[in-house]
Amino acid sequence: MLLNLRETRGPLYRRVYLALKTKIRAGGLGPAARVPSTRALARDLGVSRNTVMLAYEQLAAEGYLVSRHRGATSVARVGPPRPALAPARPAAERPAAISAYARRLTARLDLAPSHPPGPRPTLRYDFRYGRPAVDEFPREIWRRLLAAHARRASADALGYGSPAGHAPLRVALSEYLGRARGVVSDPDRIVVVNGTQQALDLLARVLLDPGDGAVVEEPHYPGRRSPSRRWAPACCACRWTPTASIRPGSPAGRSAPAWPT
Repeated sequence: MLLNLRETRGPLYRRVYLALKTKIRAGGLGPAARVPSTRALARDLGVSRNTVMLAYEQLAAEGYLVSRHRGATSVARVGPPRPALAPARPAAERPAAISAYARRLTARLDLAPSHPPGPRPTLRYDFRYGRPAVDEFPREIWRRLLAAHARRASADALGYGSPAGHAPLRVALSEYLGRARGVVSDPDRIVVVNGTQQALDLLARVLLDPGDGAVVEEPHYPGRRSPSRRWAPACCACRWTPTASIRPGSPAGRSAPAWPT
């Protein structure tokens, strides 16, 4: 533990005492926190052990420290009463200077503090989105693979990579898409994102100009509209309802589904 002994004058033991007392009153050492032994603190400060013992004895006499017989010394759980401070005059809050984009964003988004998700209820079929079945995640396999690759990681792997994502990962994704989905893709045209929201935000930045309109299918994921509305305020949700109608050329008495456009 390092203490600043130059802020006060007087005998050395008193300077150690005042520095510890200030640290305890400021919350740097909380209730029941163990303090170094007299020998260890004396070694850290470069003073004699007797100097630290005198400081500890004074703090114990004032109720700041407690020591048990042949036990460690710690901060008292209930410290001495602190002098009442005069209530500070509340300073007038000045709104932070933000950009027009930030003003539009804060006006449309709910910035209330989020609450951590509660425990997943026991459901036979859980169709909620945004909450993966983490209890099904292969943690042990993931841990082994992560440790193995971390041991073999080069120095370059710990630096800044491509903004599009880790190159070997994009190559693996391209191979998987071709093998499992039949999609011909170029690794250089694959962008790895942190989640759906970042992907939607990037798409809105690339495809929309300020003042453009955007249409979102209804029902939809609520977070889907936020990126679009940041760049295109005229974003509306449309409900698509299949209807039956008789189209020219269809057999009599048979209807073909039609969707409004």
